[in-house]
Amino acid sequence: MKTIMTSEKIWIVVPSYNHGTEIVSVLKAIPDSIRNIIVVDDGSKEKISRGDLPPDSRIALLSHDGNRGKGVALLTAAKFALDKKGGFMISLDADGQHDPKEISCFIEILASGFNGLVIGVRDFKGKKIPWTSRLGRMMSNLMVFMETGRRINDTQSGFRLYPLGIFKSCDCRSSGYEFETELLVRSIWAGYECRTVPISVEYPRNRISHFKLFQDNVRFVVLHFRLICWAMFRSRNN
Repeated sequence: MKTIMTSEKIWIVVPSYNHGTEIVSVLKAIPDSIRNIIVVDDGSKEKISRGDLPPDSRIALLSHDGNRGKGVALLTAAKFALDKKGGFMISLDADGQHDPKEISCFIEILASGFNGLVIGVRDFKGKKIPWTSRLGRMMSNLMVFMETGRRINDTQSGFRLYPLGIFKSCDCRSSGYEFETELLVRSIWAGYECRTVPISVEYPRNRISHFKLFQDNVRFVVLHFRLICWAMFRSRNN
């Protein structure tokens, strides 16, 4: 069954952790056609207040007392949007690497009647992209293919559209950056369709990233070990 898509059902979420004034530029660039925006302050050292954000009545500010991870921030936003009878959620990062104007690319897919997960595939060609991002994407794409049989070109992109039902039907154990990858795999296992859409990407010179090269990569390794084991179990039972 196709869900009727209206602007009231779409929520934009921007998780933030110590991103300072960068998030203000992101919020100001969100198209006027968007009616609902959620900012999740994931325990920033300098807590985000209403006065730190643009004077925009569309913005709902949610806060965590401490840093709980990007995955938990997305779950907090999803619960809020579901309580408001939302149907879809589009997430983008607060560090300025995504162009909020490209939210329209996701909405066009929704308008066509598609009700699944949409991932924005970042354009890495001819750009000064950190080698860690290139390697991480390549390895993650390979592992997700092994776990699902689906070839997805950017399994680590944070610019995504979710049908909010995914958060109720897919039980994920991750809480940090790896949450998005786990949710992708489990949503495919649950029968959700997945599409991709090309997007641009910029890595600002003073970009603030909280990805911990060793710690977070270990978490990704542990995640994929669990998912591979579960995929083998599923295959054996089927």
